[in-house]
Amino acid sequence: MSWFQEFPGYLLAILDELGLDAARSIADVGAGESRLVDELVARGFDDITVLDISTVGLDLARAQLGDRASAVSWTVHDILTWRPARRRLARRGGVPLPHHRGS
Repeated sequence: MSWFQEFPGYLLAILDELGLDAARSIADVGAGESRLVDELVARGFDDITVLDISTVGLDLARAQLGDRASAVSWTVHDILTWRPARRRLARRGGVPLPHHRGS
């Protein structure tokens, strides 16, 4: 399933409900050209990994962020075989955010 929101209110509401602070690591899984990364950077998150199997959507998201894109780890990989390279995400309670709604 694929979906896009100009404003990622659904996922931001989940973050708010969980009470996550900006010190947490976040992996935006299946991000594509999502605007979630824009909001995460704006909220002060500084350990963000954006993951997708295709470079096309990631390139669009990176371009959308402009100069702020350098603060994000952009990863082209299949989630089924991906392992976080950074210890902080792998071992300190990182939060994966998949881009689909369950039925």
